[in-house]
Amino acid sequence: MQFSVVITNYNHHDYLADAIDSALSQENCAQVVVVNDGNTFRPNKPYSGSRIAFVDIPHSGQLAAINRGFAQATGDIVTLLDADDIYPAGYFDVLNDAYERTPSLNTLYVRPWCFRMTDEIENEQVHFADCELTNMGPLRFLSTSRPYWWLGVPTSGISLRRTFGTKVFPIPYESDWFIGADQPICHRINLLQDTSYYLEGINIHYRLHDNNQFTTSTGNKPIEQREEKYDKQLRNIRASYPELFTFTELLKSLFDRHRNRYRWYKQLKGFVYMRNLNE
Repeated sequence: MQFSVVITNYNHHDYLADAIDSALSQENCAQVVVVNDGNTFRPNKPYSGSRIAFVDIPHSGQLAAINRGFAQATGDIVTLLDADDIYPAGYFDVLNDAYERTPSLNTLYVRPWCFRMTDEIENEQVHFADCELTNMGPLRFLSTSRPYWWLGVPTSGISLRRTFGTKVFPIPYESDWFIGADQPICHRINLLQDTSYYLEGINIHYRLHDNNQFTTSTGNKPIEQREEKYDKQLRNIRASYPELFTFTELLKSLFDRHRNRYRWYKQLKGFVYMRNLNE
């Protein structure tokens, strides 16, 4: 199988070359599409050839950049990668085996391993035989990506067959997902199929740094600055879809501690938006 990688870049110029290198070094990588969101950045390293393309768009946010990048993808399997993250060695070999051995597999979730400095990465070769493919079945709506309280995985842990991806992308509501595009993508995937699969035993390398939109090198950023906006969005969702709030209010009472409020709003908003697309 041939793989296409969609890398989205917004203010991660210092890390982009590492992301590109980790993609191009994969055995079956046929194409890398770098979507610069609001910039025309090119790394100092001389990337050229038919395997890599740079697409510059006005600053439109992460979801818009992913939509644009997927439209350019031509491979059998499309993987997503944030410009500050890194794929482990042999990652596509493992994904290739997973997709070839499981014809019903349309998408695959791989969880993150967090790092701060690249010298923390051991990058030992992992083989498919060392991994476990978990079919979540109906539990796809209850499965969570440890330690995050939401469904699915960060963007860099998502891959999918391009034929199935044409049902997922493009995803609307781009202006609502300048960051956190993994939320609507995972919801859309989970709503379009009967099951979701996690691959345990291999992890994408998720970088913690001070310019990360959600997390820094010392932990989660303060959420107070976001809460007013999402309070308003939550009230709008409650007014439009009151039937959702019987069971979810119970969940909120259990999980809506101060540190989880932001994730709660994003989770609920993403589910409502993606459900509307299926109606």
